[in-house]
Amino acid sequence: MTELAVIEIENGITKCYENSIRLIEDAKLLIKSKRNPTAFALLQLSLEEIAKTKILIRLALEKRSEIVLMDNDRKQYFNRIFSNHIEKNILSSITDKTFNEFANRINLQTFRNEQTIQNEIDNPKQLDIKKQNALYVYIERKKFKSPTESISPTDCVEKLKIIQFRFAQITNLKNYYFTKTNWFVERFKEAIIQQTKTNH
Repeated sequence: MTELAVIEIENGITKCYENSIRLIEDAKLLIKSKRNPTAFALLQLSLEEIAKTKILIRLALEKRSEIVLMDNDRKQYFNRIFSNHIEKNILSSITDKTFNEFANRINLQTFRNEQTIQNEIDNPKQLDIKKQNALYVYIERKKFKSPTESISPTDCVEKLKIIQFRFAQITNLKNYYFTKTNWFVERFKEAIIQQTKTNH
């Protein structure tokens, strides 16, 4: 993936973003039909597409800046995080945690319970398991359980709240990237240079 031209990476940004919208809209239709388990699974998939959008924006910035070395480790990182469900879930939860840390510094309302976010970071497989349980019959404590026993309407409502927050964030980030690309790249360069100085 890292070998792709920037223009194709930007094409990927748009496609992942638009697909996240499609998944959300499909999920809302299912919620109206009281098909909550399948809706929940689609909502989780939409969050993963939102995370992929963010990953591709970061990759595009690194390639455009030409100051981040795209070595083998970096290539493996992008390929792994783009395709691995667990890695995407960790990235999303870390983004929520980072927002809360920023909000606390400037006395803004935080987003979601911090312990819940930390639990997602420490146990990232749980989100993927719940997504699978929303689609498949599974065994728990020596008993079969169906998706309708696993996912409630409340689960969908809570997932939609998370999506609304993260979707607003990624929409702003995407719009800045495409409307102020050069400005964004320069700010990114400054941040990387500052980070390098701090680490040394």
